[in-house]
Amino acid sequence: MSDADPPSPSRFVASIRRLPGAWMDAALPVGLLLLLLTFAFAPQASWWWIWVWLQLPVYMLHQWEEHAGDRFRNWVNLKVGRGATLLTPLDVVVINLIGVWCVFAVALVLAVRVQPGFGLIAAYCVLVNAAVHIIAGVKLRSYNPGLLTSVVLFVPVGGACIAELQRQGHGALAMHATGVGVAVAIHAAIVVTALRRKRA
Repeated sequence: MSDADPPSPSRFVASIRRLPGAWMDAALPVGLLLLLLTFAFAPQASWWWIWVWLQLPVYMLHQWEEHAGDRFRNWVNLKVGRGATLLTPLDVVVINLIGVWCVFAVALVLAVRVQPGFGLIAAYCVLVNAAVHIIAGVKLRSYNPGLLTSVVLFVPVGGACIAELQRQGHGALAMHATGVGVAVAIHAAIVVTALRRKRA
């Protein structure tokens, strides 16, 4: 096959199969790039928009701490599952690409096009995830993958986003309920999946 030939279906399938082990390679550089782009948008953007925008690159940096080297999945399977497979590599891909990247992108679009309060979805996803890591750290009295960025990045950035949206008058009760509801639903789905595997 020459370089000009289109990729064959088998090569495409092979690339998809490599995704569970390769997606993390993009999180750190793309997260840093998005952070740098913030400076390009900042002069003409509202503060609430900047804080909503920052949720995704901050989460990508968190993902690098959490999942590089498959750290978090191995930690969950060892500490929570006691050797049982509660999370698979595919679970990690679906959770982080769809449950985080796609959800945050949709939240930003809705915030810009429909109602700024939809940005609370991303902020509450950040804070709920931080709470899970912090509670696990306190309960087990040990570090878990993702704990450092949860404390250093998630708590201040997520909190600032909620505070700014509230200050700008975009924090209606329905918007807060939507943000909390989506965040809790995503994390509950992860827990239910893990518990089903543990019982099996």
